Amino acid sequence: MLDQLQAYAVQHQTLNAILVSALVLAVAYFLALPREHAPPILVDVPLVDISQVKKGQVELGGLQDALSINCEKYRGQLWQLKTRHGTIVVLPERFISELCYLPEEFVSLEAKNTDRFFTQYTRLTPTSIGHDPAHLLHCVKHDLTRNIGSLMKEISEETEYAFNSNLGECDDWREIALGNVLTRAVALVSGRVFAGPELNRNPDYLQSIIDFTFVAFKAIEAISRYPAWLRPLAQYWVEEVRGIKRSLDQMEKILASIVPERLRLIAEGKAPSNLTTWHINSVPAEKKNDLTVHAHTQLVVSTAAIHNTTMLTTHIIFDLLARPDYIGPIRDEITEVLSQGNESYLTKSSMPKLRKLDSFMKESQRIHPLGLLTFERKVMQDITLHDGTVLPKGCYFAVPAYFMAMDPERWGNPGEFDGNRFLKLRGDNSVGGKYTFIETGIGQHDLIAFGHGPHACPGRFFLNNEIKVILSYLLLNYEMKLLDGEGRPANLVSADGIGPAYSKKILIRRRKYAA
Repeated sequence: MLDQLQAYAVQHQTLNAILVSALVLAVAYFLALPREHAPPILVDVPLVDISQVKKGQVELGGLQDALSINCEKYRGQLWQLKTRHGTIVVLPERFISELCYLPEEFVSLEAKNTDRFFTQYTRLTPTSIGHDPAHLLHCVKHDLTRNIGSLMKEISEETEYAFNSNLGECDDWREIALGNVLTRAVALVSGRVFAGPELNRNPDYLQSIIDFTFVAFKAIEAISRYPAWLRPLAQYWVEEVRGIKRSLDQMEKILASIVPERLRLIAEGKAPSNLTTWHINSVPAEKKNDLTVHAHTQLVVSTAAIHNTTMLTTHIIFDLLARPDYIGPIRDEITEVLSQGNESYLTKSSMPKLRKLDSFMKESQRIHPLGLLTFERKVMQDITLHDGTVLPKGCYFAVPAYFMAMDPERWGNPGEFDGNRFLKLRGDNSVGGKYTFIETGIGQHDLIAFGHGPHACPGRFFLNNEIKVILSYLLLNYEMKLLDGEGRPANLVSADGIGPAYSKKILIRRRKYAA
């Protein structure tokens, strides 16, 4: 009997010890979980709650209206905007010059993206998988930009294949969802440059790079609904976040045979010149065989390329079809530029000569900016601005690209679409530089849609050429128009930018005397 009582006591002591240990571990884990750290609020700087923005007695609550009203109200001043993603310090453009050259240790785009897009769960940055972003940045900023000239023939070939395979003969008028057709075309063309012809038409690869954009942004929205302390656990049951892992696994399987073969070709000096080769060459030796790194690179770079290029091109085509008087002169310009060259396709050197097309593209971008804010950063160390204002560590700031593009003091007639606006600003003899689509600046008639300074969008040079090749091919080979009785499709205004109506349909048919 005594032995049984002693055994019972020992069992309960053991059970109690296990329970206490489990409780201690649970408390320790909970205390170690991340907390939502609200960015600091600047004292004596106006604070606007985006949910309470009004025009008269009408509640608006959108970023577009908040910028329009308050950038005018606080013209030339700093002010703060409270959004559901946190508080942002909105800076007038006079502060850009002193901030754009600061290194990541002071103002960080990477840190802003990590916080805003929950990249530890959505895997939208290289650092989210423990990879140095400098390697991918070098590939885009240097290798891709330097090799654009030699890639123009491939870009043109893939553009022709993309539309021929999607539209077929198309001799009679037919309805198409413009955004859907362009998404596939941009994916094919971008994939040709990122992965090469042995992979970019692979249905699994093509679908993966198209879908990842939508998978990632659904994951951002889904994980944002959970408090910060719960996200490390929620990632395992939130279906949208689990979709990120499936996308990475799928791309790894696709690249399983490509990467070893590319390594062999590199060793033999026979590797093709595309992003896969450049990235393998740029990463450290221990990463060259890492399928996760290369799969992640393909998905992330494709997300940026497909998403932005498709939206910009859709906006431009909608604007052209709403103003068909511009089509003839632009089409004639393309034909003339092609006739002046020695090739049957547009070359890098011919691109600056497409001045009318370039001006129209830039005006479309001015009216329909993809990002209402730009030059977004997180402050990593306290910074004192030239007027004495201190931006404290942990705060976020941005520049109102939308207001700069629509400011009547800068443009005079900002609400009027003038496809020749930038052509006139450049004058008769300019074929490059100031007021071109890819140029950034903070002057009277400049746009900063691509950011500004050394950290401006590194892929804008490729994007510029890709869009012009796609538009030129469509204008030379097809007739397009809006549906009978319809005007330009209304934009989809989100919390971050102005997107085109992807699903809206237009009419298209092959030109009878196509080039």
